[in-house]
Amino acid sequence: DLPIRIKIKSSSFLSCRIRSELTIRNELLQEELRSVFFVTAGYKKQTMEQTLSSKYCGKLDCRIKELRVYDYLGLLSFRKKIDNIKNCVVFVLPSIYPLMQVDVELHQHVENSESLQLKTGDDPSEIFDIREYREGDRLTRILWKLSSKHDQVMVKDLGLPISNNVLLLFDLNGDSKELDGLFDTLNSVSCFLLKNQIIHEIGWYDIHNEGFVHTDIIKKDDLGVVLNSTLSAGRAGHQPLMLMNCSNVYDSKQYAEVIYLCSE
Repeated sequence: DLPIRIKIKSSSFLSCRIRSELTIRNELLQEELRSVFFVTAGYKKQTMEQTLSSKYCGKLDCRIKELRVYDYLGLLSFRKKIDNIKNCVVFVLPSIYPLMQVDVELHQHVENSESLQLKTGDDPSEIFDIREYREGDRLTRILWKLSSKHDQVMVKDLGLPISNNVLLLFDLNGDSKELDGLFDTLNSVSCFLLKNQIIHEIGWYDIHNEGFVHTDIIKKDDLGVVLNSTLSAGRAGHQPLMLMNCSNVYDSKQYAEVIYLCSE
């Protein structure tokens, strides 16, 4: 339930009746619901509470679509301009269902990827160790500032590329019920991985930028950013399938496990 409070005050000392049409638009599903209600307005400010509800998750944009003022007897009326009335935005988040245990195979892949940190390699983004210079070391690996501080030449050993543990891909295709279930699944799986301290990525097609995007999920706030973005995305026909179009984005990366969520 979404309680919305509307404050009404008449600029005249005479009482009047107000007919208000409230619209609730789900930006994710591109669906709009309308609610009409009447209230008596006087010179003293009144607050009216209207309770709304949403069957599906998404970003809800609530605003007064039309405002019509009637005299007390209901004989005369005129339409009131509502340019200055602000809208109200509410995010209805997907549900979280408990998952009993991590799959044994997933744990095994994660442990294997973490063991890569115990070996040296050639990935410039991963520093394995810092030690004294030995004959044959590359000059490009010398840490000059650290060497001057310790009065001896120090070099860095590079590590192997560490893979992200899990990649979650999901498509924003399907009817309202399917999309709602898809977001429930995405939210449940991601929260479960966070609870078990498994770093993962979420990838989807961004309809606004017309491209595939992905976000690292390290903490709960990262998941919130993804949900806020995707719940506002909007559904515009059949969008490209992530699994068939993301090779150019993820070919250079390694993952222990890829989970694909779709309604097809």
